[in-house]
Amino acid sequence: MLAFDKGVEIGILTLSLGFVFLLSALLTGLLVALSQFSNLGFDKDGGIQKFHVKPTSRLGGVSINLSMLLAFGYLFIVKRHIGLSAFFLIPRTKGNDLDLSLMWILVASLPVFIGGLIEDLTHKVTPKKRLIMATMSALLMIRLTGVGVERTDVLPIDWLLGFSLGFYGITLFVVAGFTNACNIIDGFHGLASSQIMLMAFFLSIMSCLVQQYELALFGALIIVSTAGFFVWNWPWGKIFLGDCGAYVLGFWVVSLGLMLVHQSKEISPFAPIVVGIYPLTETLFSMYRRSLLRGGSVDEADALHLHSLIFRRMIKQSKKLRVLNSNVQNACVSAYFALSTGVVGVLSCFFYSSTPILVVFLISYIFSYWHLFRRLTQFKSVFR
Repeated sequence: MLAFDKGVEIGILTLSLGFVFLLSALLTGLLVALSQFSNLGFDKDGGIQKFHVKPTSRLGGVSINLSMLLAFGYLFIVKRHIGLSAFFLIPRTKGNDLDLSLMWILVASLPVFIGGLIEDLTHKVTPKKRLIMATMSALLMIRLTGVGVERTDVLPIDWLLGFSLGFYGITLFVVAGFTNACNIIDGFHGLASSQIMLMAFFLSIMSCLVQQYELALFGALIIVSTAGFFVWNWPWGKIFLGDCGAYVLGFWVVSLGLMLVHQSKEISPFAPIVVGIYPLTETLFSMYRRSLLRGGSVDEADALHLHSLIFRRMIKQSKKLRVLNSNVQNACVSAYFALSTGVVGVLSCFFYSSTPILVVFLISYIFSYWHLFRRLTQFKSVFR
């Protein structure tokens, strides 16, 4: 094995991450160019949740997934055979197979990626079938890595986790549920992708704080591979994540959160929950609204997501914003949610080990969400 100065290794790592970003941006740009000659993978012509201007390719997740797989495979091989420890920031030690577990996470994400890709190409895969594919990916993750929901700091749930059936059931529910949640928030330019990058960023920060540097690098790879897509998606919406992108990114992020809690007892299980609180709240509230309030199906599409209401009743009604290009108005939604996620993310990093404080943040966010939703649906001013 070759020996390198630590500063040189970190420099190589930085260049490698930059290369992953460029690779993702190049592949996404290629898909944008190809969309000028073919409508393969284009979104539907209409729909209650459609707010963009013209038909657009939904294959952005293809470039993200491909760049992530190529980059991770390259870094994995380099670490194993050349010995550049800084590619994962710590030397490989005997019995340290965390990087192998992270590789298995990419393998486990293939079912949900394939299910989402078929939907993007054909529009014939129902939400229930996609949820089944997400559950298959969650099951693969458990079997390949042995990682799942192991503790929650909530006694009744932790008691259930002591049984195999409880462990599998709760883990499948959490992983498949969050994976689906990230697809639910994918409705405006840069919304889902910016949320993914922010969540991966704060989870990476927590990983560094507890010296789990391989997990931090996994988060960094999620960020740069998504950023290459983001520059084409925001603000002009030249290409979308599609189901294959939103689902697989959600799966990677929830897997990163579970791995972090598994690797470090210092991390409260509520820390990743607070970081991902926006898609979780959106999903649970949508289920409540559709099934209990309206008596319909939980997978029935509607235009009452908070991001839809903010677009129609805050941005479109603003005297300053309604004069902007429609694409720019669309992109303003992601900026609003990036700010709120940034606030809870910073707080989570400061109090990553304190479950009581994190629960307070959780409750506060849910109340704020409910208050804003209520005022928007009642056509009242948000600031009163």
